[in-house]
Formats: sequence, C-alpha cells, structure tokens
Amino acid sequence: MTVLLSLIRLLVLLNHEDVSSSFCNALQSITSTGRNVARRITITSTRNTDIISSTNTATIITRGSTTFTGDDDTLSRPVVAAPRISKRRSFLSTMSTSIVATSFFPTMLPSTADDSSITAASSSNTIFTRGFGKEEYTNSITASRDTNISPKEVYDSIQSIYIQYPLQKAREQNRIARAWDVGAGAGVSTQTLYNMGYSHIEAVDWSSKAWVDNLLPENLPTGVHFTPLDDERYVEHVWKKGDMEKFDVIVFNFGINESKARKYAQEMLVEDGTLFAPVNVQSDYWLKQSFKVYNVKGDVLWSVTDVGAWSVQFQPDVTQETCQGIWCAPYNGFKKK
Repeated sequence: MTVLLSLIRLLVLLNHEDVSSSFCNALQSITSTGRNVARRITITSTRNTDIISSTNTATIITRGSTTFTGDDDTLSRPVVAAPRISKRRSFLSTMSTSIVATSFFPTMLPSTADDSSITAASSSNTIFTRGFGKEEYTNSITASRDTNISPKEVYDSIQSIYIQYPLQKAREQNRIARAWDVGAGAGVSTQTLYNMGYSHIEAVDWSSKAWVDNLLPENLPTGVHFTPLDDERYVEHVWKKGDMEKFDVIVFNFGINESKARKYAQEMLVEDGTLFAPVNVQSDYWLKQSFKVYNVKGDVLWSVTDVGAWSVQFQPDVTQETCQGIWCAPYNGFKKK
C-alpha cells in the first residue's frame, strides 16, 4: 500500500499546477477501505480531469481520454503518450500510471527515477537505424514504398510494463531474453526493444528496403538479426526448421487477426512471455485495430483502441487473402516465398 500511494503522489507531482492534495487523500480513502466500497471522486487540474471510481466488481480510473480498469485479481493498463514533455516527467508518468499493473506484475517498478540515470541509460545504447528519433506523435512517416515509421505512441506503448516484465524474468533466471520483432520496417521498433535491454532480437519483414536504407551496419549489435521474410514463412522455414528457442517477447508492427495473435502466443512464447500486437477489432477488418497484450495461454492481459490522441490503425497483414488496398498484393509487390 505504501508503494501504491507513493506512485500516486508521483502522478500528482507531474501535474502539480492547481492540483489539490485531495487527490492523494481521496485515493487514501479508497485504498484503505478496500475495493468493495463504492466511491466516486473528481479532481480537476489545469491539464485534465481524473475520475476515480470503485465498485463491487472493479476499480476504474479515467484520466482524460484514457481509462484504466481492473477486477479483484488483475488490473490492466494502457500506456499514456505524453508529447513534448521532459524525459524525467515522461519516466515519472510511466511509473505513476503503472500502479494499476502492480497486482499483475508486482516486481516491475524501478526504484529510482532521477534524470542522470535516464540520460546515462539512453546514451549508453548504440543507435543502429537512421529511423530512430524521427518518430512523431499521431503521425506516420514514410520509410519506404512498403512501410512507414509508426507514430511515436506505438514505440511508447512497446516500452510498457508488459514488455519489460519478461525481460526482468529472464534476468532473474540468468538467461538472455529473446525478442521477435515482426514487421520491423526501418528498425525503430527493434531499436526500441534493444534500448529496453533486449540484446537478442530476431527482426523480420517481407520487404528489406526500409531496413537496408536506414541501417547503420557498423553499429548493428551482434545479437540483432534481420531476416527478409514475412512472419509465416519465417516460422515455417527458419524458426521451426532451425529448432529455435521460444521468445520472451513478440511485437507485431502491423494489423493481424486475433487467431494469429493467440496461435503465436501459445506456440512461441516462454512461460512468462508476452505478445504485443495491433489486433483487428473484427476478423479480417483491416481498417481498425486495438492494441492487445497476450500471455502464453493466449489470454488478453491488456487492450486499448486509442493511445493518447492517436487511434490505433496499422498496415494490414500481407499474408492474408483478405488483405486489401495499396499495402497488399499485387500493389506492393508482396509474394509468398
């Protein structure tokens, strides 16, 4: 409980202008009396409105356009994009909003949050793609004829507690965590995973143009490998034939059907692994996705359709016969190999 309240106070510090201390007091009242007491408190700041409610079955925290929900056993958390803020405030915001995930991943939160440690961690990472740093909030940037650099909200979301957790578990087991970056494009998602601490990354994309055009080969870490194949051909011809190990994390950078997400999660993840993907809100409907995180059982741990001001929408899965539009065959030149 002490950790919970400390993290909540971090959230207050981030939005200290005109925010009453009643924010912490209100949450103290809720948490001290338990979840099964119905309460509703509204606190208004100069930036947004927070509504905290606890019912007999769930706890709901609404912050602006973002909602956190949870029941007595698990809590799920979307990642809140925070454009134009300092590294320190972004880090503290991630910590404070992580309170709703602590019952699911209780050991994930870092113990320190000073600017010097964040700067040191960032500067120590080797940059191996020219695409990294070009991301913009809410906007995609063309990386090649075949792919885009996604909005920055995507890469913020990849850095969520759900992708950090398997890395920590691997370290506790004294082994190197493995990541599969699907639809790597220009390598920005690969760089993001590497910066988080994933040193063994299998990056794949059916088109190698964006990767080749943006790669800084002299900086490419030895543990990062790129294979110019779509995900299905990679699984059949590389992963299975090579009898490769399972992955701690799988990250998709294009829209997929839920059947594929569950299949890969169940077949290719380690016990504590997670799969992160934009999943079609309806099967074979390629115009709208939700971000979802799956565990090895194929259960959904987290789902959100909007991240900040950005509505989740990705290029479609080119391997599917129902794929339509300029990002699909025959317009993009994709052929199953």
